[in-house]
Amino acid sequence: MFKSHSFSSVFIQEPFLTFGDRKQYIDPKMGLLAYGPCLLPRRRVISSTIRLGVIGSNETIELTRQWIDRCQTEIPGKTELPRLFQGFPGFTKVFGCELRVFPECIEVLHNEEIKRVTTQIDPYERIYSAGNLLLKKIHS
Repeated sequence: MFKSHSFSSVFIQEPFLTFGDRKQYIDPKMGLLAYGPCLLPRRRVISSTIRLGVIGSNETIELTRQWIDRCQTEIPGKTELPRLFQGFPGFTKVFGCELRVFPECIEVLHNEEIKRVTTQIDPYERIYSAGNLLLKKIHS
């Protein structure tokens, strides 16, 4: 027989997000589709290109590039549960610009660097080491 346990919980209301023309909606994807991004007054587009930097292993850098490329264009929704898995017209169409990773904005984490961080036993030391490694890559 299972013992019954009780616990208390709190419901936190989701905030409304602000989109184009200062319209508000609770769902980010639907808000972007309906109203577009929230821009500064008198501004029509964000930029023609948003430059991205990537820090990771060779594998994670390649996976990130593939994900960014995939997000540029339409991502169809799923036919089963379409309200849950809605389509997305793509970053370029919604934001009017493209995401690009330039070679000079890539920093590779080498296996020995990753191993030095992941073999730290103390979790605080591991987080500190990871942060320092990322800062070092950003500044190089």
